Amino acid sequence: MEIIVKLPSECLDQEINEFISLVNEGGEVDPSGLEERVRRAKKLFFLKDPSLVAVSAIKRFYQQYKNSIFEKAGCSNIASSYQLAMGWMYVEPASRGRGFGRKLLEAMSNQLNGASCYTTVRSNNHIMRHMLDSYGFERVGREYPSSRGNHKIILYIRPK
Repeated sequence: MEIIVKLPSECLDQEINEFISLVNEGGEVDPSGLEERVRRAKKLFFLKDPSLVAVSAIKRFYQQYKNSIFEKAGCSNIASSYQLAMGWMYVEPASRGRGFGRKLLEAMSNQLNGASCYTTVRSNNHIMRHMLDSYGFERVGREYPSSRGNHKIILYIRPK
Protein backbone atom coordinates (compact mmCIF):
# COMPACT_ATOMS: atom_id res chain seq x y z
CA MET A 1 0.00 0.00 0.00
CA GLU A 2 1.32 3.41 -1.00
CA ILE A 3 -0.20 6.88 -0.70
CA ILE A 4 0.98 9.42 -3.24
CA VAL A 5 0.27 13.09 -2.51
CA LYS A 6 0.45 15.53 -5.39
CA LEU A 7 -0.45 19.02 -6.37
CA PRO A 8 -2.90 18.83 -9.27
CA SER A 9 -0.37 20.68 -11.45
CA GLU A 10 2.08 17.79 -10.87
CA CYS A 11 -0.37 15.18 -12.15
CA LEU A 12 -0.43 13.71 -15.61
CA ASP A 13 -3.78 13.94 -17.41
CA GLN A 14 -4.11 10.17 -16.98
CA GLU A 15 -3.80 10.53 -13.19
CA ILE A 16 -6.44 13.27 -13.12
CA ASN A 17 -8.74 11.10 -15.25
CA GLU A 18 -8.24 8.07 -12.97
CA PHE A 19 -8.92 10.24 -9.91
CA ILE A 20 -12.12 11.60 -11.46
CA SER A 21 -13.20 8.12 -12.53
CA LEU A 22 -13.02 6.81 -8.95
CA VAL A 23 -14.81 9.87 -7.55
CA ASN A 24 -17.58 9.43 -10.13
CA GLU A 25 -17.83 5.73 -9.26
CA GLY A 26 -18.99 6.83 -5.80
CA GLY A 27 -21.97 8.64 -7.33
CA GLU A 28 -22.08 11.37 -4.70
CA VAL A 29 -20.40 14.22 -6.54
CA ASP A 30 -21.83 16.29 -9.37
CA PRO A 31 -19.71 15.25 -12.36
CA SER A 32 -20.27 18.51 -14.23
CA GLY A 33 -17.24 20.70 -13.70
CA LEU A 34 -15.50 18.04 -11.60
CA GLU A 35 -12.31 18.14 -13.64
CA GLU A 36 -12.00 21.89 -13.09
CA ARG A 37 -12.61 21.46 -9.34
CA VAL A 38 -10.05 18.63 -9.13
CA ARG A 39 -7.46 20.70 -10.98
CA ARG A 40 -7.89 23.59 -8.50
CA ALA A 41 -7.63 21.37 -5.39
CA LYS A 42 -4.83 22.02 -2.93
CA LYS A 43 -3.64 18.37 -2.77
CA LEU A 44 -4.73 15.10 -4.34
CA PHE A 45 -4.22 11.74 -2.62
CA PHE A 46 -3.84 8.49 -4.55
CA LEU A 47 -3.78 5.18 -2.66
CA LYS A 48 -2.28 2.31 -4.64
CA ASP A 49 -2.35 -1.37 -3.68
CA PRO A 50 -0.63 -1.96 -6.12
CA SER A 51 -2.98 -0.24 -8.61
CA LEU A 52 -5.13 2.78 -7.76
CA VAL A 53 -7.89 1.69 -5.35
CA ALA A 54 -8.74 4.89 -3.43
CA VAL A 55 -8.58 8.69 -3.70
CA SER A 56 -9.26 11.80 -1.66
CA ALA A 57 -8.38 15.50 -1.67
CA ILE A 58 -7.88 18.65 0.28
CA LYS A 59 -10.01 21.01 -1.73
CA ARG A 60 -10.06 24.71 -2.36
CA PHE A 61 -13.71 25.59 -2.32
CA TYR A 62 -15.73 28.26 -4.01
CA GLN A 63 -16.86 30.70 -1.32
CA GLN A 64 -20.51 30.61 -2.41
CA TYR A 65 -20.57 26.79 -2.28
CA LYS A 66 -18.99 26.69 1.18
CA ASN A 67 -21.41 29.31 2.46
CA SER A 68 -24.39 27.32 1.14
CA ILE A 69 -23.24 24.18 2.99
CA PHE A 70 -22.87 26.01 6.28
CA GLU A 71 -26.22 27.74 5.71
CA LYS A 72 -28.04 24.44 5.04
CA ALA A 73 -26.54 23.07 8.26
CA GLY A 74 -27.65 26.19 10.15
CA CYS A 75 -24.07 27.29 10.90
CA SER A 76 -23.57 30.35 8.68
CA ASN A 77 -22.02 32.23 11.57
CA ILE A 78 -18.90 29.99 11.61
CA ALA A 79 -18.34 29.50 7.86
CA SER A 80 -15.61 32.15 7.61
CA SER A 81 -13.43 30.20 10.08
CA TYR A 82 -12.85 27.31 7.66
CA GLN A 83 -10.11 27.66 5.06
CA LEU A 84 -10.13 24.25 3.36
CA ALA A 85 -12.39 21.29 2.67
CA MET A 86 -11.58 17.60 2.74
CA GLY A 87 -13.45 15.32 0.43
CA TRP A 88 -13.84 13.21 -2.67
CA MET A 89 -12.78 10.24 -0.57
CA TYR A 90 -13.63 7.01 -2.29
CA VAL A 91 -12.38 3.47 -1.83
CA GLU A 92 -13.38 0.96 -4.50
CA PRO A 93 -15.73 -1.71 -3.07
CA ALA A 94 -13.28 -4.62 -3.49
CA SER A 95 -10.72 -2.78 -1.32
CA ARG A 96 -12.96 -1.74 1.56
CA GLY A 97 -12.49 -3.02 5.09
CA ARG A 98 -8.69 -2.85 4.85
CA GLY A 99 -8.14 0.50 6.58
CA PHE A 100 -7.55 2.48 3.40
CA GLY A 101 -10.08 5.19 4.30
CA ARG A 102 -8.37 5.67 7.65
CA LYS A 103 -4.96 5.86 5.94
CA LEU A 104 -6.23 8.54 3.55
CA LEU A 105 -7.82 10.52 6.37
CA GLU A 106 -4.56 10.36 8.32
CA ALA A 107 -2.56 11.51 5.29
CA MET A 108 -4.94 14.41 4.66
CA SER A 109 -4.89 15.43 8.32
CA ASN A 110 -1.09 15.49 8.26
CA GLN A 111 -1.10 17.73 5.18
CA LEU A 112 -3.39 20.36 6.71
CA ASN A 113 -0.48 21.93 8.63
CA GLY A 114 -2.79 23.34 11.28
CA ALA A 115 -5.34 24.83 8.87
CA SER A 116 -8.99 24.58 9.78
CA CYS A 117 -11.18 22.53 7.46
CA TYR A 118 -14.62 21.10 6.98
CA THR A 119 -16.13 18.10 5.30
CA THR A 120 -19.53 16.60 4.73
CA VAL A 121 -20.69 13.01 5.02
CA ARG A 122 -23.90 11.08 4.48
CA SER A 123 -25.73 10.59 7.77
CA ASN A 124 -25.91 6.84 7.12
CA ASN A 125 -22.15 6.50 6.55
CA HIS A 126 -21.38 5.36 10.10
CA ILE A 127 -17.86 4.19 9.30
CA MET A 128 -16.78 7.58 7.93
CA ARG A 129 -18.50 9.41 10.78
CA HIS A 130 -16.57 7.28 13.29
CA MET A 131 -13.29 7.97 11.47
CA LEU A 132 -13.96 11.73 11.46
CA ASP A 133 -14.66 11.63 15.20
CA SER A 134 -11.36 9.84 15.80
CA TYR A 135 -9.40 12.46 13.81
CA GLY A 136 -10.62 15.48 15.76
CA PHE A 137 -13.59 16.48 13.63
CA GLU A 138 -16.74 17.73 15.32
CA ARG A 139 -20.27 17.39 14.03
CA VAL A 140 -21.99 20.77 13.84
CA GLY A 141 -25.40 22.05 12.88
CA ARG A 142 -28.30 20.03 11.61
CA GLU A 143 -28.58 17.35 8.97
CA TYR A 144 -29.82 18.58 5.62
CA PRO A 145 -31.13 16.82 2.49
CA SER A 146 -28.61 15.81 -0.15
CA SER A 147 -29.08 17.15 -3.65
CA ARG A 148 -27.72 13.83 -4.98
CA GLY A 149 -29.88 11.12 -3.49
CA ASN A 150 -32.47 10.36 -0.88
CA HIS A 151 -30.33 10.80 2.21
CA LYS A 152 -29.18 13.45 4.66
CA ILE A 153 -25.82 15.19 4.90
CA ILE A 154 -23.91 16.10 8.07
CA LEU A 155 -21.34 18.87 8.33
CA TYR A 156 -18.13 18.20 10.26
CA ILE A 157 -15.48 20.77 11.15
CA ARG A 158 -11.92 20.54 12.36
CA PRO A 159 -10.81 23.81 13.95
CA LYS A 160 -7.19 24.95 13.89
